Amino acid sequence: MTLFRTILVLLLGLVLMLAVVMLRADTARLHHQVARVERETELIVQQIADREIEAARLRSPMQIWEQLKLAVERTLPQETAPPVAPPRRR
Repeated sequence: MTLFRTILVLLLGLVLMLAVVMLRADTARLHHQVARVERETELIVQQIADREIEAARLRSPMQIWEQLKLAVERTLPQETAPPVAPPRRR
């Protein structure tokens, strides 16, 4: 094998190894990005579930009656008890 062929084979090996390293680095970056997006997706799904539970709770008939009672109690004038006279001193 001539010197030219030896250098050519070594350069092709070097280029191949650099391509493999670049592909692995890009793959690792993409894996990290996918993991981050999956975490964000799980967080959003949890928030949606929490809001659905809150909406279901607010649609509950018992909850509606309780909210109605509270609203009526706030709007009605408060009955005041007659003032109590202080006890007499002897």
